Amino acid sequence: MFVVETVGRKGAFIGGSIGMGIQSLIIALIVKYNPPRAQATGKISSPGAAAITMVYLEAAIYNLSSWGPVAWLYIGEIFPTKIREFGIATGAASQWPYNLFLSQKTPHAIANIGWRTFLMFCIFNWAISVYSRVFLKETKGRNLEEMEFVFGSKETAFDAEVRQRKAEEDALEPEQRFKNVNKTEGLFPCRSRRKIASKWLILSVEPCF
Repeated sequence: MFVVETVGRKGAFIGGSIGMGIQSLIIALIVKYNPPRAQATGKISSPGAAAITMVYLEAAIYNLSSWGPVAWLYIGEIFPTKIREFGIATGAASQWPYNLFLSQKTPHAIANIGWRTFLMFCIFNWAISVYSRVFLKETKGRNLEEMEFVFGSKETAFDAEVRQRKAEEDALEPEQRFKNVNKTEGLFPCRSRRKIASKWLILSVEPCF
């Protein structure tokens, strides 16, 4: 949370994508210039140890401060109130088919195109950093009620509800509106009476002190 509230959601996404892209590029270069031997012994070579280290560093970037945790936070913030549950459920459910696809296809990709698989991962990561910079909205310091303003809406769902309620009240007859005012403003009787007196020209209002 400290990282997210300091650099923002976009900063975490962009920085994480660039960092993971760098790790993938390093792995691609290691595998290209130091390919694994067909008859490997039990001893790990120095290039192999370096490649394993890069894999763990990439996983650390993903899981500690980037797309791993921040994506769950982001999808909980960006949807308006009326569709938030559906949006979060859809966003969460969409992750698992992609994880399944990558886990099943990556071994085949490595067997067929070798080090280029990691170069492809590098390009994907850097492409998504550009996507994050251009298309994602920053939500740092915003509460959930402000999300619709962040994404360009002129009014929130709450404002629309208030406007609709006011329009319905304006359509009521004066006597019915008088009753509604007494009900809704019962906590402030003095203010209610003075407001009604000024608006509906009721001359006899008992004083309130």
